[in-house]
Amino acid sequence: MNRAPVFCPFCAENDEQRLAFGEPPDGEHASCFNHPRPASPNGHAAASDPAQRPAYGTLYAADGRLASAVRRGNPATDEVPTAAISLRTCAQMRRAPAVDWLVEGWLPSGCLATLVGQSGSGKTFVALDLSLSIAHGIDWCGQPTKRGSTVYVAAEGGAGLATRVDSWCKHHNHGADLADARFYPDAIIPTDERVRAALLAALRPLPALRLVVLDTLARCIGGDENDTRDMSSFVAALDSIRRDTGAAVLVVHHFGWAAERQRGSSALRAAVDVELSVSRDEQLGTITVSCSKLREGAPCAPLRFDLVPVVGAASCVPVLTSQVAGLGALLPEQHRAALRAVAAAGAAGARFTDIQRGSGVERKPTLAAILNGLAGTGYLQADGIPGTRDRRYALTRKGREALA
Repeated sequence: MNRAPVFCPFCAENDEQRLAFGEPPDGEHASCFNHPRPASPNGHAAASDPAQRPAYGTLYAADGRLASAVRRGNPATDEVPTAAISLRTCAQMRRAPAVDWLVEGWLPSGCLATLVGQSGSGKTFVALDLSLSIAHGIDWCGQPTKRGSTVYVAAEGGAGLATRVDSWCKHHNHGADLADARFYPDAIIPTDERVRAALLAALRPLPALRLVVLDTLARCIGGDENDTRDMSSFVAALDSIRRDTGAAVLVVHHFGWAAERQRGSSALRAAVDVELSVSRDEQLGTITVSCSKLREGAPCAPLRFDLVPVVGAASCVPVLTSQVAGLGALLPEQHRAALRAVAAAGAAGARFTDIQRGSGVERKPTLAAILNGLAGTGYLQADGIPGTRDRRYALTRKGREALA
């Protein structure tokens, strides 16, 4: 009995791709197979002439390229499926489309990437700056970005992130909100199918979704990061998100006991398209971002940032060190006054009360926040127990340059 190829495949809209079966499926798509066939002993229908029976479970495309091959035998005949594989020439490979960059030279569109560093190295500052630059459609470190929606999963809590978002918007967008930036201030476990389905339902309506950030892996993996099977399941879940949305996924992660090695199973590093690493000079407060893996070409040169306080905001923003000619010019006046008071104390260093008198900042909580910010961003070096009369502050090289 002749049997025409089935044009379902499972009611697909594209008739150019045809799923040809040696037996019909059971259930809701059985009605798609309207050609009568004799029943085989196992209850399935099969073509009587093997020459007329197409390979079982093979998906063909009209242009001859293999779209997919399902390697399963025909239960009626145990025949092995065959599929057409179209190989490409050098000329065809050279005509392949150029890399579509989300961030020129750093992140390809739709990639899987990690941003790795030690605790306190500035990973979240960098990841947030990258994400908001894409949502705002501005260059990141001088590199063009493709504007679109971004989603930042702050799995370690959103309270601290809120002040950083506020500072970023005041520095880059005159304090206005970004319409294309979204946040989730809790952990999301993408390996849980129900959670992943809920996440995808929230992502799909976003216009031109470009990037999803998970900060951090430890809070989002939902398993043992040292277990290869758990890590592989996590990677598979991230791949599912990328396929469904077309967005890139960036995972913020920690280094392990070795300063240049990701913590946990190596299955993650093997799977990612891009690995970015973050380090911080404790003396200068400078943050360095480098690319240690890039499938689509040679990594760019490392970038160096300074964390600069924002006038009228409670946090800082990363600014390229090369673009900060006069660091002091970007500091709020109260911060500069505190630096001058420390400088006046000389080599012995300045106590809190000395800085209070010299800077004119009388409110203790305000001055404490200023000094913590200056010390955390590398302008001051603090010695002694916090909150005690013996704690002293001294200018670092960065602090001296800010007053120059």
